[in-house]
Amino acid sequence: MISELSLENFAAFKKLDLKFTPGINIIIGENSCGKTQLLKSIYALSSEQDITSKLLGLFKPHNEKLSGIYHRGGKGKAKVTITDSSDQVSKIEFGPQMETAHRQSGFTELAQPVLIPTKEVLSLLEAIQSKAIPDEILKSLFDDSIVDLCYLLLTEPTKELTETVNSDPRLGQVIPMLVAAIGGRFEINDGEHLFVKGKFVETKSSTTSNALSAKAYAVVA
Repeated sequence: MISELSLENFAAFKKLDLKFTPGINIIIGENSCGKTQLLKSIYALSSEQDITSKLLGLFKPHNEKLSGIYHRGGKGKAKVTITDSSDQVSKIEFGPQMETAHRQSGFTELAQPVLIPTKEVLSLLEAIQSKAIPDEILKSLFDDSIVDLCYLLLTEPTKELTETVNSDPRLGQVIPMLVAAIGGRFEINDGEHLFVKGKFVETKSSTTSNALSAKAYAVVA
């Protein structure tokens, strides 16, 4: 879990230090104050991809260079530093005239990060799965947070739902909450996505696994 985030001369921030608490953290601010930039900076450092291309793909600077992400009027290098709850540190830095960013990562065994953008992404799934649009065109039209999420949604799971949910019981709690919140669920079949109206019905007994409980779902006519 991330415990601290520090930004200097980066994007909208001349200098910012944040400390996070265990559980859910909520970031509140006016429009265009940098909330999304904070999330994208964390996402970039949590990704194992080349850091320079990831920053350019996420922030889409107009000049297509790192200087477009450098804080206007800043002095010195741009820096982003993340510290996790185990005191492991990962950081990136680059100067206003540098073409590549340097990353120093102390993180090990990174899980696949997920960033859910504010824009609707489901309409892109069919085009991406059918490969009707080349990757380079997709990345020129949309930032990496959108494209990455689409590819993640279309990725076949490497583990069965039972194994996944039982390895992290929190998933068994999240699924019914999501179903209840939206009044149904989305399904993806052969590139097509549809919303199925319904409700979550708890049928778990003392002998039912968390995964089987998560599957307990009844469709309402």
